[in-house]
Amino acid sequence: MKSSFSDAPRIGIVTWDFDPPRGGLGRALQEMVHALRERHVHVDVYTVIQTSFFSRLLFSISLLWKLSRWVNRHRIDLLLLPTGPGGLFLMRRLKNCRCIVLSYHTYLQQARYVPGEWWKAIFVPFERHTFNLADSVFCYCEDTQNILRKEYGVRDIRLLPQILEVEPWMSKGVSEQCRCDGSMVRQCSPQAPLIMTHRHYQKHLCLFIGRPDRRKGIHVLWRAWKGVSECLPDAKLRIIQHGDLPQAELIALVQSADLVICPSYLEGFGLVAVEAMAAGTPVIACDSDGIRSLIRHAETGWLVPRGDAIALAQGITRLLMDESLRKRLAVAAQKDVRLRFERQKSVSALLQTVLEIRDSSPD
Repeated sequence: MKSSFSDAPRIGIVTWDFDPPRGGLGRALQEMVHALRERHVHVDVYTVIQTSFFSRLLFSISLLWKLSRWVNRHRIDLLLLPTGPGGLFLMRRLKNCRCIVLSYHTYLQQARYVPGEWWKAIFVPFERHTFNLADSVFCYCEDTQNILRKEYGVRDIRLLPQILEVEPWMSKGVSEQCRCDGSMVRQCSPQAPLIMTHRHYQKHLCLFIGRPDRRKGIHVLWRAWKGVSECLPDAKLRIIQHGDLPQAELIALVQSADLVICPSYLEGFGLVAVEAMAAGTPVIACDSDGIRSLIRHAETGWLVPRGDAIALAQGITRLLMDESLRKRLAVAAQKDVRLRFERQKSVSALLQTVLEIRDSSPD
């Protein structure tokens, strides 16, 4: 195998979610591209602005005649394509180009675990076809790896560490400045009222970060919060969607919070949870695919049964009332994130793997 990074492949990435990122997938791909280009790897990104599911499906269909031309024009020898919910489908095998499919989570998982989304199982055959056309499949949590092996019959699966930039989340400079000078950050949207980040004004502050939809468990959180409010009337919940705050303000807000809540039924990779753990803020989450591989219950965070609003309310209340427990979880979680997601090691692992795939003999 050729190991010199000077002989790195010309990589192409096809995605609808990239710049600006609309969710965790776009943020993860942006970080991947940035990290590879830092290593002087040539990366081209083929993307279009698509917001609805059906427009993304049409984008997948258009790749039948557009993708080969794009690959040839940019002399791509290794293509990365995310599939599954939020991703795309590959309709036919590419010539003169190895293909790696990225799988954060699958339609089968979504149909099984998210209430009301059973109908998404109709996309499993298209997803399985995409996996069959790939030279290799990358995933980022053991739960998805097991599903790919047992339910989809994928043979070449590579479990890789997610490339993350966690250092800004570990720096206390921004949040300490906010606490000292009474700086403010916006809540939920640029037009929303301003809130103070000083702990005196934000006692028992809890955050939910992400899309307020069913997969993210927002309805479970609403039910749970009624119980929390009865026990702790001064508890505060802030709902923040991706892109509502500049990154520095978001980091400051997370660092000043007492708790980050991740009630998702399913995650491909719990990016919000990892960033909160890096920030030194304890996380309570549902014991779901994509989360349980990140958090060890009562050691680096707090897990409750998926969809259980009563258990979630009890867990939130217990953590808010026990500062020493929150501190213990936060310290252990931050240490764990620092060890597991060392950025340069993650980038090196990705580069080594793509070189192996590029230089291996086709089946």
